[in-house]
Amino acid sequence: MTNLNGKQRCEHCFSEMKKNKSICGFCMSSDNSTDSSVLKEGSVLMGKYVVGMFLYKDDLCNYYMGFDMENNSRVSIRELFVDGLMQRSEKGQEIEFTSLEDADKCLFNEKKSDFCKDAQIAVNFKNCKNICMERDLFDENNTSYSVCDFPENGITLRHYIGKYGGRLDEKQILKIMRGVINALEAIHSLDYIHGNLRSENIIIDGANISLMWLHNSEFGHSLHSGPMKIMNAFAPPEQYKKGNYIGACTDIYSLGCVVSYMTSGIYPTDSLTRLMNGTDLQISGVSVKFNEILLKMTELSTNERYEDLDALCVDLTESKVLRLKTNRKSVTNPRKKSHKWLIISVIAALLVCVGALATWYFVFYNDGSNEDDETDAAKLVDSLPGSDSDEEDENEDKDDEKEAEKEDKPDSDSDKKKPDDEPDDEDEPEEKEENGNKGFSSTKWYGNVMKIAENSAKSSAVFGNKKYNKEDILAVEFCDSTDNMTKKNWDISENQDESVMAWVEKFEEGYKLYIGADGGINAKGSLKSCFYGYEKLTKIEFNGALHTEYAEDMSAMFRNCRALKELDLSDFSTVLVSDMSRMFENCENLEKIRFGESFKTTSVTTMAHMFDYCRTLTHINLSGFSTENVTDMSYMFCWCSKLKSLDLSEFFTSRCTDMSYMFKRCSSLKSLNFGRAVVDPDANVSGMFNDCSKLDDLKTESDVIMDAYKKASKK
Repeated sequence: MTNLNGKQRCEHCFSEMKKNKSICGFCMSSDNSTDSSVLKEGSVLMGKYVVGMFLYKDDLCNYYMGFDMENNSRVSIRELFVDGLMQRSEKGQEIEFTSLEDADKCLFNEKKSDFCKDAQIAVNFKNCKNICMERDLFDENNTSYSVCDFPENGITLRHYIGKYGGRLDEKQILKIMRGVINALEAIHSLDYIHGNLRSENIIIDGANISLMWLHNSEFGHSLHSGPMKIMNAFAPPEQYKKGNYIGACTDIYSLGCVVSYMTSGIYPTDSLTRLMNGTDLQISGVSVKFNEILLKMTELSTNERYEDLDALCVDLTESKVLRLKTNRKSVTNPRKKSHKWLIISVIAALLVCVGALATWYFVFYNDGSNEDDETDAAKLVDSLPGSDSDEEDENEDKDDEKEAEKEDKPDSDSDKKKPDDEPDDEDEPEEKEENGNKGFSSTKWYGNVMKIAENSAKSSAVFGNKKYNKEDILAVEFCDSTDNMTKKNWDISENQDESVMAWVEKFEEGYKLYIGADGGINAKGSLKSCFYGYEKLTKIEFNGALHTEYAEDMSAMFRNCRALKELDLSDFSTVLVSDMSRMFENCENLEKIRFGESFKTTSVTTMAHMFDYCRTLTHINLSGFSTENVTDMSYMFCWCSKLKSLDLSEFFTSRCTDMSYMFKRCSSLKSLNFGRAVVDPDANVSGMFNDCSKLDDLKTESDVIMDAYKKASKK
């Protein structure tokens, strides 16, 4: 928490903090970025913009939360940082160039031109409530910066999804989708596309949905002055190559990926990997009709995809998934404009004919006495556009839409009691559990934050209590109450308010450790080295009482738990976790690990030594792992000497720069499937297959991996 202009605000996202609140209800985050190219939190630009948490990066820029001290308002800051061409100075904020060659200088000038054009284009949408206005453009630290508004009570879609347990239901998704379509309509109406649609730049502020950071993209032109190098999970194939046609269908693909992310909580597989593997995106928890629409939105070929918002809205409306106006301006196909008046003329002629038929009917066949005839004539007139019955028909359509919703969703008490799906302005999250989506079944645990001692890895004390030694703990159980707490207890809450308690009971030749809180425990922030060094621990029961939705670091969490034989992590939600290095290292007797649907690795950047020396594991199911952001896999399976096969066909490795000794001493490994993984030719693969003497079935299309295998085979 920090004091800015007399108000207590979160130092990461700058939302206003209420009294007696130690946890931000918007970002639930901390400065966990170890990227040397990123500005540090607390940095000040132009003497007035305070830099907050890092949001994301692409080929052209770094993106941050920020605070404008002059206008006392939240903002978002964009920094020109060309990947591969620029680096941060070790001395401070300034940026240095990695090359001084003329060609690189020209490239930088092109990128800077693109950057400035983005800000100029945004001025066209200053009166649109669905677009965050860019307010400042300046040079500093040898580069350029742009600043845009950020709603005072706004929250990024990514953090909103995390707030609701990693997934949203169809009702929430459709409301957000409606807002995004309205914003895209304004952009497309001026023959521009957003070009950078993703979960980090969609902002939810109550019922209003807004977008920020448009790219320099006009219909018919490529997005960048060069092909993208950093993979964007939300970008269609046409954005990866200069000169490809882009249009409304480009944004529609990105929107489809965003919706897929909302339904599953899984970061979308990037389009290039999809092209190679022929895979679809993961979509779950939506109706059959909506699923079909999402599949068409995310078609890899532009010819198979919706060509504009009109076509998408027609399908959404006719399938009764979402009622939308369909009179949007179509700008993707100029030939349609030439036919507009011809179509209008044909419709007008048809209306005249219908009117003539109605008049003829009245004159020759209606004597005023037949009520049925009067009814038929009234129906004929009412069917014409502009009649008074239009409103009644619309009401009937709404009733049909409600009936369709009932058919798509099962009747249950939980459905009837669904909470409002709009984000709450309060710091507390709303209760929510529906459609099998794990959400906040209780909000009691939210403030029960467990603290892990900073020196936990070096200390033998049990959660800070020196009276007990880690080696004496034989079992651990998490509880959602403290009703059975013994006198041998101590406070392990972050605020030291006894909201989270630990206690022990005699167990066999040692102790059983209990960790409890009324409603459950919030593992916000770091679980680093949580059970590091509990070498005689044989069992951990989580019982759904440890909530990991806000955990960001699980490195070395179970390291050196040498006696542990089984781990059930099926209740773990890991959507925000960025570090899983050494998580199970030296769990030498671990025979089984169970991962659940909410065990997401989309934010993880390092898995180094993750299963190192798990020498008793015979099988690991990693089918749910997403590795698109992982840069370090070194020693990941080293000394897993009983593993006989591994299926890594879904692994995304194009960003991974270190795969050294990844399978070292996997002496029983016979079969390894790497699928169509793409590996950087400059990645470190030294010793990757050392001592894998039984490996004779390697499936890979990567020359880098195959060369490493052949090199090891010769030894």
